[in-house]
Amino acid sequence: MKKLLTGLGILLISIFFLGFSPSLVQTGPIVKAGDTIYLDGQIDGDVILFGGEVVVNATISGDLIVFAGQADISGQVGNDLRVVAGRLTLDDLSVNDDVSLAAGQIEVSPNTTLDQSLLLAAGKIRFNGQVSGEATILAASIDIFPQAKFNQSLKLFYGQTPKINSSAQIAGELMQTYQPALDQSQFTQKLSSKKSPAVKTLTGFFFLERLSTLTVEILVGWLLILLLPELIRRLIKLGSTQASAALGWGFIFLSLTPLIILTLVLTLIGIPIAVVVLLIYIISLSLAKLLAALILGSRLLKDPVAKKPYHSLVLGALILSLLQIVPVFGWLAYFILVLYGLGILVLSGRSLLTRFKKK
Repeated sequence: MKKLLTGLGILLISIFFLGFSPSLVQTGPIVKAGDTIYLDGQIDGDVILFGGEVVVNATISGDLIVFAGQADISGQVGNDLRVVAGRLTLDDLSVNDDVSLAAGQIEVSPNTTLDQSLLLAAGKIRFNGQVSGEATILAASIDIFPQAKFNQSLKLFYGQTPKINSSAQIAGELMQTYQPALDQSQFTQKLSSKKSPAVKTLTGFFFLERLSTLTVEILVGWLLILLLPELIRRLIKLGSTQASAALGWGFIFLSLTPLIILTLVLTLIGIPIAVVVLLIYIISLSLAKLLAALILGSRLLKDPVAKKPYHSLVLGALILSLLQIVPVFGWLAYFILVLYGLGILVLSGRSLLTRFKKK
């Protein structure tokens, strides 16, 4: 973990635009960014990659974290694998620890073995690998192929009925849950009935914007979890013990802060303070959404002590993103969750001020 935090510090100071790594033993943490990144060889430590296209064929002793437009990963990862991408392929890959993947399309090919838990979130998933731990899959379209093997329970949250080959092996319980928010069939039919290229172009931009926003949110959330793990756990615990109070304080903060900003602006002298308060307000709204996603995911995965916060964040962020496109009920649920996150931030701030006063 210390090596990973060091790598993040290096990233904030300087991003190295390198496209090729020679096949030599390298010591991590390794942080790279660029349009195209090829990584091979043997790496002793953690690896973080940001790129338009990322190709990995390496043996990595630590964590592998990838953010890319398109990613192809093979080789071996000693610890966790976490990927956010537009399109992702895992081929002839071995991962010794937990796996969290979020992408527009994910393909897991044969000879891919995942030794611990798995969380997949995507528009379309084609799975033909092996998982030793519990597996959770959320997608509009799910295809489970003949060589797929799940040694423990498999949870499917789907928009279209999953296609599970009869030869696929599922040792544990198979749980399938239909999620209307993931079902895009009716929406797609309406779009296809319209011949206007402009409509199709705007629709493409809409989904691209959604995917980009989701990717950035998950990236920021993961960085916060890495940098402030203890604070994140305290916030999750606070939200679990004071849910009602959090909703109340969230509503107060959301409604009163704009009035305070307006009052400060009208005084003219208070304009500089109003700008600071406005920035705090905007940042708080963003953090509230991330916190709500993290707590929502933790509850759905039954992880109240945040042992798997990365999985929880991906699951919660995906659900929040889907809620925003569901009229009425979805918007209401999204609004309540954001209020909840805001309230937790306010309660945490009040607790911090109280400790300062005692000192």
